Amino acid sequence: MAAPKPKQPPVGAAASEAKSELPSAIYDKLKPEYVQLAVVKFMVPPSQWDSSAPFIVVENCLIKDIDQRLHNDLQFGDLILSINDQTIANDSDIKANLEKVAAAAPPETEFEYSFMVKRPVAPVSATKADLPQSELQETETMKVLKAYVVLYPQSALGLKVKDIFGKVIVSTVDPAYRSICKNVFNVGDYILSINGKMILGMKEFRAAFIKIKKDEMENFKVVFKRALTPQDIATVRRWLNASKTDGYHAPVMASDVSELCTKEIQRLKAGNITVPPSIYVPPVHTVLAKDKRLNVADAPKKFDIGIEPEIVRQYLMKVPNSASGVLHQTMTMAVDEPKRAEIDL
Repeated sequence: MAAPKPKQPPVGAAASEAKSELPSAIYDKLKPEYVQLAVVKFMVPPSQWDSSAPFIVVENCLIKDIDQRLHNDLQFGDLILSINDQTIANDSDIKANLEKVAAAAPPETEFEYSFMVKRPVAPVSATKADLPQSELQETETMKVLKAYVVLYPQSALGLKVKDIFGKVIVSTVDPAYRSICKNVFNVGDYILSINGKMILGMKEFRAAFIKIKKDEMENFKVVFKRALTPQDIATVRRWLNASKTDGYHAPVMASDVSELCTKEIQRLKAGNITVPPSIYVPPVHTVLAKDKRLNVADAPKKFDIGIEPEIVRQYLMKVPNSASGVLHQTMTMAVDEPKRAEIDL
């Protein structure tokens, strides 16, 4: 008996159909303990009901947008399973059920919707298997948590982090409706690992997200520490808001920046290219005394690239015999926004 032919991947219209079914199955790829069912009930005034433009926008039963005036708890990315106990199989079912409930309500009367949805669970306590024991030691003021972040289609990560004392700390969480991380992180959370890889600084953090994008991952696992007491939360907030000229509290420049700059200088010298005196860097004590970006008034020659004082200080600390003096403009090109001590995702 001939062996069965291997199943070929869908092509043409079949491929488009298979791809369109993918978002609804996105939760099937998560471990059961990271998925929860939630029931969301809310009232809709007749003035906000329009059968030609429903208050909710869905795609493959995943919520993409909603009328914010309703102030309900439906989240971006929720997978709709039922509406008022009527099972949902596709987007057409959602529209039909919404219209059915509205039509059955008395004129000029509010009517209730009850949505059963599937969504990721809130962050839970990490276990010994998630990180080395040394990183999992909790205290009365710090808790170690883990979560799976689902990368929904047409979503935004909504996360900004800073490197402080060599630790990657969440500095901003976007509250927008399509922000994925608003239901995962708090400002001040300290990221320990992503998909099992230890995050020791911005270099590892960037590498983790480059891999997530390259591999087209639909979710990733993150382990992080969270301050619990008002005192510790206030301390983290002070770190995040500290002046960049403060040598102790200021964010630390990513370690690979100075390596890139040094290699650029070496490349220029190897090619017998003269390093022009395009940027003058004041002595360290002058840099630290300033609470603003350098400007043309600080230099004997005009230049048009501003340099964060803390970045200058950190660079000078890493490069031998460079307490002050002339640096090539090409070197500063490595100190661009993605390489600074803050990353906006």
